[in-house]
Amino acid sequence: MIDQIHDDVRANDERAARMPAFTAAIDAVRGVAVSAARDIRVETDSTGHVTGIEISETALTGGARKLSREILQTINAAELVAKRKAVQSVAELLGDDDPITLQLGAELSAREATLTHPAAAASGATATIDPTRPAPGTPSETSISRGERKQ
Repeated sequence: MIDQIHDDVRANDERAARMPAFTAAIDAVRGVAVSAARDIRVETDSTGHVTGIEISETALTGGARKLSREILQTINAAELVAKRKAVQSVAELLGDDDPITLQLGAELSAREATLTHPAAAASGATATIDPTRPAPGTPSETSISRGERKQ
């Protein structure tokens, strides 16, 4: 019993020692997506908040409705890239079975389901993915129309 308590205390101390690295890793995560026409570029942080947006003059020629739709699509794509990177970073730091990794993975799964299958998400269905395994190549930029990835 005492040995188990010592093991638990040691494990908690080791996990606590990794928390500054966890915070730094999460703060460093950025997701970038580029619209199909390559005229809109969005960057988000690990939570999906927009940290940068660039809109070229050519993006303005399609009208407000088209521009709004493309901006939202590009933001959503950048958010998913960032969240995937966050899950990967946390899994590498804390392990695939750490509660934080599992929570971030569940949040990613729910968000992906919402964005890729809105009707299914509204009904309570969720997509099954392995959030700790990023798409091949772990993109720094993603073209949302063709699924292209650039390093």
